[in-house]
Amino acid sequence: MTTRAEIENLRALQLSKAQEACAAIAELQVHRETWRNRIRTIRHNMPAELQLVMAHPSPNDFITSNLARSDDRFIRELASAYVQIGAANMLIERDEENLVLERRKYKAASVAILRMTKKEKAENDGSEFDQTFEDWLQREGKNYTLDE
Repeated sequence: MTTRAEIENLRALQLSKAQEACAAIAELQVHRETWRNRIRTIRHNMPAELQLVMAHPSPNDFITSNLARSDDRFIRELASAYVQIGAANMLIERDEENLVLERRKYKAASVAILRMTKKEKAENDGSEFDQTFEDWLQREGKNYTLDE
């Protein structure tokens, strides 16, 4: 049997983990939006001819077919824009992966808190505590898994 103090300490620990994950999620969402804004700014500030190339359905074919007519400055600007946009997209993908991990941490901590609360309630009122949290969720009609 777990003492009330132990349960409170465990609950505080899980709450702390949930809060850390929540803060990380918020920060990652801000980073993601910052990089998306950076891409919009890059595209907006491009010269008109570069915007035409980027808007083309197959920019690589367009560039290849017009390469002989393009000057070096145009090619350098285009390459720079592609590199900047590519780097921003890679950072967005990384942030998306980290968001998934942080959301899982948050859900795991939340489930642990719910489980401790349910166990404490069962101990206090003398009812039987479900051996698996999933059994309780199923009986309560909740569809909540850590895999989401």
